[in-house]
Amino acid sequence: MTLNNTLGVIGKKLGMTQVYDDDGIVIPVTVLKVEPLTVTQIKTLENDGYNAIQVGINPDKDKYLTRPELMHLQKNK
Repeated sequence: MTLNNTLGVIGKKLGMTQVYDDDGIVIPVTVLKVEPLTVTQIKTLENDGYNAIQVGINPDKDKYLTRPELMHLQKNK
């Protein structure tokens, strides 16, 4: 069994820019917009055969979700 501990950032790329370090060297950087995440489902070894979480961002309104998506979110509170 392999253990996969993956960490990351979920966001939307807004663009590129540059910053300067203390020596005046230009460093290119990516500008990201990162929203707060909500845990939408918890998978357990007993029920699903592995441990994991599913995350999502909060949509503006329920009207943008399909019925199956709404039921999934309601089921997992």
